[in-house]
Formats: sequence, C-alpha cells, structure tokens
Amino acid sequence: MLDPFATDDAAGIGMDWYYVKDGAQEGPVTEADLEELARDGIVRGDTLVWRPGLQEWQPAYDHVAGVTPPPMTQRDTSLPEGVPGNPREAHASSGAAANHRGAEGPDADYTAQSGFVDAAKKFFGNYATFSGRSNRGEFWFWVLDNLAISLLVSFVLGDTGSSLWSLVTLIPSFALGARRLHDIGRSGWWQLLILLPVVGLLVLIYWFAQRPEPGPNRYG
Repeated sequence: MLDPFATDDAAGIGMDWYYVKDGAQEGPVTEADLEELARDGIVRGDTLVWRPGLQEWQPAYDHVAGVTPPPMTQRDTSLPEGVPGNPREAHASSGAAANHRGAEGPDADYTAQSGFVDAAKKFFGNYATFSGRSNRGEFWFWVLDNLAISLLVSFVLGDTGSSLWSLVTLIPSFALGARRLHDIGRSGWWQLLILLPVVGLLVLIYWFAQRPEPGPNRYG
C-alpha cells in the first residue's frame, strides 16, 4: 500500500500523517503523535486520515492503534467542505509551505527574540491560554521577571503580598509551562511531574531549557 517513491515515509522518517478535525485538514504529524492524539480522544475511529501511499482519505480505525470503529450506522467517510479531496495535492502544498518557512528562517516563527517586557506582556496576555507554543526566551525571561517581582512584593507587602502574587500568577504559570512543553513537542500534562519531589522538577527544568522543534508540530 505504500507509495514506492515515498522513501522517507517507508522508513518512518518525518511528519507524514494528516487527519481531519472540525472540518479542516490538520498535519503533518508523526505516527507516534497520531497515536497520542487517539489516546487523547482527538482522533477517533471515524476520523479521516491519510499519508503518502494511500490513495484517498481513510478512517482512522484502519490505521491507528488504539481506536475502535464506530457502529455501522454511524460511519461517515464523506469529506467536509474545505478539506482537499485529493490528499496528494494537500501533501504537496504542505511541503511547499514548509519550504517557504525555511526560506524565511525558522527563527522568525519559533525562536523569536524576547525580553523582560515582552515576556511579561505575553504572560498576562495569554493568562489562561494552554494551547499554542512559547519559546525559551519568553519562558525564561518571565522566570526572571517573576523572581524580581516576587522579591519586591515580599519586601513591600510581606507574606500576604507574596501569597496574593502567587495566587494571581498560578494559572498563567501553568499555561506558560504547557506552551513551553508544546514548543518541544510534549504534552502540557507533563507538568504533573512537579508532583515527584526533586526528580520531577529537574526533568521539567531540563525540558524547559530545550531548543524548540524547528518547524510546525501538532501544537502549532
């Protein structure tokens, strides 16, 4: 069933799966990412998927581990309006877009420079935004911002002020952590490692310091 010319895909290299979500094409993603999407309930048995080597969009239950086919009466393999009927054309246009991004340089999108003020604006501007990505500069400049503000608040207002500041920044801190993990291709739920004394914190610090994935991933 594999395309004889898709040598990278046959070797399992690259992001080569596409899927349909909310009436729109998503991807490319790796097979491992597709299986994780299935575990998260985003890709279901009747979700349409495609990769090079397949002649047309097909239901996920034929290709993705961990999904079960829906009842016969609920199966619908019709393409939503706006999803390319010829997935090969979609694959080609996606590749062209990736090349265009590469021509502009990945730094423009995924490693944009940040600073103290910019990091603070993005932190509060995305107060409860757990989707999308945040790069290392945005994350670590906010860590420094937060440290300086925490010390100032503690000095001026004492323990009560420190407690209030911690409460105010609790949700956006988890949101920023989730976006930083998304930037390296990991789920924001990995922040629960903080519940593991010492080891969990060290693992998260290591991940938060990693370079971003150089191109689009399933988080943005």
